[in-house]
Amino acid sequence: MLAEYLLESPALIDSITAKVTAQAQLTAKQKAARLKKLDDAIGAARGELHEAEKAAALREIERFSPAA
Repeated sequence: MLAEYLLESPALIDSITAKVTAQAQLTAKQKAARLKKLDDAIGAARGELHEAEKAAALREIERFSPAA
């Protein structure tokens, strides 16, 4: 009988809902933090790639340029 009362209790339902909502928000915050970290890593890798391509292009130019 007590179990039936607890299962039908609005306070219990509200408590469970609040806990689930809080966990979902925490998970969303964790997901956003991970995505930001990945975006930052992608940005850094793109910057490194750009610098490497630039250096390679300059080496090619210097290779075919007559010495001054």
